[in-house]
Amino acid sequence: MISAYRVEQARPLFYPCHAVTTKKLIGYWLELEPYGTQENPVFSPPEPRIKATLRCKEYQLAGEVDFFIDTGSTLTTISPKDRDRIVIPPYALKKEYPDMIRFGGGERVPMRFLLNIILEFSTQEGTKESIFREKIAIACPSAQQKSKLKKLDSILGRDFLQQCRIDLAAPLLSLEYIEQSHRGE
Repeated sequence: MISAYRVEQARPLFYPCHAVTTKKLIGYWLELEPYGTQENPVFSPPEPRIKATLRCKEYQLAGEVDFFIDTGSTLTTISPKDRDRIVIPPYALKKEYPDMIRFGGGERVPMRFLLNIILEFSTQEGTKESIFREKIAIACPSAQQKSKLKKLDSILGRDFLQQCRIDLAAPLLSLEYIEQSHRGE
């Protein structure tokens, strides 16, 4: 079963010169199939998800990415299956430090970066909210690793959550996106 959750955008109240606005981005919960035996099924909690369109003008790339929101992941990372589906060419990827990432339960995987991208989210108001990223990590596993990692999803990690000042707020698990701006600028 898929249920909706709210992602809210608000300017922080602790900056007295800032106005407060709210935008509700569309996210959802993904109910997972139980695993284990039929007599003793193991149920996992639903996964928080959000869909975004990844755009890179320089290489005329655009494609939808279904992100798993993971507060335990350091870097927002595009999975091998999304990289292949969007058809991100190898020459578009830059090698930077760090050049390895633990992906898929601790597997060390080479990574590269796609620079100057925009993640575009749908809002409940029917508009799009675009967030610029200087770079995003792309998992680039070897052929051997790729077969093990082919089912893994792209991850929206702490780097994105911190850059955009996004907090997970229980029990509703709404996401608050706090955009800093200054009056008169």
